[in-house]
Formats: sequence, structure tokens, C-alpha cells
Amino acid sequence: MLLFALSTKVQSASIQFNETSLIRCTAFPKQLHGGTLYDEWPTCASYIADAVHLSRKFREYQGPNSKVTLDAPKEFVELLSNASW
Repeated sequence: MLLFALSTKVQSASIQFNETSLIRCTAFPKQLHGGTLYDEWPTCASYIADAVHLSRKFREYQGPNSKVTLDAPKEFVELLSNASW
């Protein structure tokens, strides 16, 4: 029973991470053709903390003592790319 509970918790964390990455990636302004996001700064500013938080959680989940291992969904990578641009 404990193994099932742990497995369910791991799956839940992975699903939540992936869904949050998708939602935030969709909302975050997109960098196009090497252009800046200067005109989109108010929107970027409202989501940048979320991108940082997701990045820290990903690093935490990749740590040696973590029971959760995440794959980096493409939306997470795209969010970090746009947030760091």
C-alpha cells in the first residue's frame, strides 16, 4: 500500500509540474525572430516568478534525495527560454 501511495504521489507531482508548465508557457509572451520582449514587460513581470519557481522545483526534483524524477516537458523548456530572453 505504501508503494502505491508513493507511486501515486510521484505521478501526481509529475502531472502537476507538466500542467503548470503548460499553463505558464501558454500565458508567457513569446520571443519571435530574435526580437525582445520589452513591450511585453508588464505581462512578463507577472509570470517571471512562476518560471523561477518551476525552475527551482525542477532542480529540487532532480536532486539526489528526491523520490520524484521529472522529465523536462517542452513547455517547461520553452517557458524558461522565453523568460530568460
